[in-house]
Amino acid sequence: MTTLLKAKISIEFILLITFFTSAVVLGQESEYENINEIKKERTLGGHYFTPNNTIRSPFILTYVKTALGVGQINDLLFPLIKVGNKELLIVQGDIFVALLNIEYQHAVKDWLAAYIQFGLIGRLGSDTGTLVIHGVNYATQFDIGWMIKVFRDDKFALSTTVEISNGKYSFINIQNFVNQLIREDQLTSIITFNNSLYGVWGIKAAYGFNHFIGLNLLANLGYGETIQRQLENKWFTILGLNADMNLTKIINAPVSFSLGYLYNSYPKNNNDVVFNNNIVIAQLNYIGRSNIVLSLEFSFSRELAGDDVKTIWLNTQRFKIKYIF
Repeated sequence: MTTLLKAKISIEFILLITFFTSAVVLGQESEYENINEIKKERTLGGHYFTPNNTIRSPFILTYVKTALGVGQINDLLFPLIKVGNKELLIVQGDIFVALLNIEYQHAVKDWLAAYIQFGLIGRLGSDTGTLVIHGVNYATQFDIGWMIKVFRDDKFALSTTVEISNGKYSFINIQNFVNQLIREDQLTSIITFNNSLYGVWGIKAAYGFNHFIGLNLLANLGYGETIQRQLENKWFTILGLNADMNLTKIINAPVSFSLGYLYNSYPKNNNDVVFNNNIVIAQLNYIGRSNIVLSLEFSFSRELAGDDVKTIWLNTQRFKIKYIF
């Protein structure tokens, strides 16, 4: 091998090493800058906010979120045989709930974000009694919306949102089908379908008090179709308040905890069960990395059931992963 060839190979090798080293350094610098931007966007008044999965935050971020959960309504009492006003047989059962949610938000500008969301929920009786009376219900929902930054200073952030939601609902009910046959209805079906379309306008706000605690809230006004076919278009409100607590300095671990409440007056029903959506939410989060949030959410929803309007509670548990980039 000649001296000229050796020198050429050495130069090419040095250039190759320099290229890969520069790429790694630039990649690290880019990732470092991105993480700093995420931290800056999520910090108000010295408080590092953990985005709540149910009560949305006003921060303009790009992220993808997935959530998987299960729930249950326990010890539901209902009449299996009813003649007139007399209940001849009352049974007790449970309703099982499964949930799936996928959401993507993209920060188009530092003042504008667009997002899409897909949700799937299924409810079915866990035994023969509830399966006959309440059947199997499942729904899919697709949302598309835009969030615009309105105001921001060191402690306070405010954004406004516009959203369109489209839902498809399916109800499989044996009891209603039998009642239709008894009445000799011309149109009988064990499965019924319905679609709903509505729009929502609202505001999202957050205020950071100190390192430990911050508050975020939402207030939405909506109008559109309901799940029940016999109802006309309705106005409804969605109100939420969430307290976010950073426990990092208290327990010396990258953990946060949030406690919130969500009220939704959008009219929903499932046979004899009315979903009021008075939801209490507790969320435990791992925040060791700025671009990943792992959450375990517990929620309790107050609902009404039966002709005598008894209060029942739906409890759900969800595991959520949010990747911010």
